[in-house]
Amino acid sequence: MSAADGVILAVLCYLPIYKQVTGNEYVKSIAPLSSHVVSDLFPNVFSEFLSGRVVLAALFLTSTIIYFFPGFQKKYNAKSLVIMLVLQVLTPFALIYTRGEQPPDRIFVYLTPLLCILLAATLVACIYRFVPAGLQWAALSAFVVYKTGVHQELLFKLRQQMETYVEHEARRQNLYCNYYQYKFFPLEEVHYLRNNGGGDKIPVLLKDSEPHDIPDYLNASGIPYYKFDSLDYYLNSNRQVYALTRFPSQIMDSTFLRQHNCTAEEVFKPGYHHVLKISSFKEAM
Repeated sequence: MSAADGVILAVLCYLPIYKQVTGNEYVKSIAPLSSHVVSDLFPNVFSEFLSGRVVLAALFLTSTIIYFFPGFQKKYNAKSLVIMLVLQVLTPFALIYTRGEQPPDRIFVYLTPLLCILLAATLVACIYRFVPAGLQWAALSAFVVYKTGVHQELLFKLRQQMETYVEHEARRQNLYCNYYQYKFFPLEEVHYLRNNGGGDKIPVLLKDSEPHDIPDYLNASGIPYYKFDSLDYYLNSNRQVYALTRFPSQIMDSTFLRQHNCTAEEVFKPGYHHVLKISSFKEAM
């Protein structure tokens, strides 16, 4: 398939949602030739891609620069591929700079395979050029082992960071830490409520959520829910309620429980939303 075929196919696929795409607030021109792209967006995106991997950054930059040295491609020639990849990576930033858009950096996740191919192409070229023939596979294997180890280390650190963000009620959404995709299991929570009397026997109160996560799932499942400020009313009338919250410590705080004359226990936690069962003291006894 040629590049032209790919462009035509992309246009056809986007036609049904053309207005939603062009009307999106993130693609509206704000300030043409904005320095934000050069000073913030571009460095932020690539620092998040590298995520502190200094050795990888050095390999990436060095191999890409060396690849374009005069006469370097004689032994391993993929110049057209490398140029195409570099242009594909840089063109979006040039267009955003020209139009003056301010998109969130997380949309550039699609650059991941392009950067991986670019790193692979230039790194293999450098190995062919500078490493003796008998050691080339050993050098490539060493890099694979290094990259796999770094990947596992970063996964561990990412889990720790996300748990910290959730625990301390902080939100972080970028290429490295995506708060809204970490342990996001609203369907499991809705199934739990439906299978344990939520909405029918026990009222469901929604303390906090994003506009289109838990509410949409509850509506789709036909489970009625109410604002959390009606807690006292439903405790008096029903003695027990389910509460959905991202921040259970606010409810399970001793001062809060005394104020509302109730107890609370966490009954289900598939992700960063928690399902609490709150009971009046009379019911708890």
